Amino acid sequence: MTSFLEVRIGDNEHNTKQNTLCYYYNTTMPSGTTLTWQCSAPITGRYVSVQKVAGVAPKELVFCELKVYLSEGTNYMPQNMFHF
Repeated sequence: MTSFLEVRIGDNEHNTKQNTLCYYYNTTMPSGTTLTWQCSAPITGRYVSVQKVAGVAPKELVFCELKVYLSEGTNYMPQNMFHF
């Protein structure tokens, strides 16, 4: 199934589209996939949002586990790991 996911980071809790885009994923993601990525530049923010913005049904996005890592002493987010 092809999925289109946006990962955004920022301080806007209610309108996450205003937060900075960290990652855009647009390829086939079979069930059981582990997705790992690194933002291309340091992004500061309180909220991390992951949203399916388009793709083939089903429309639900199910997480078994979500991990967000920060570099110590900075606001840089070096690695985010998702288990689907």
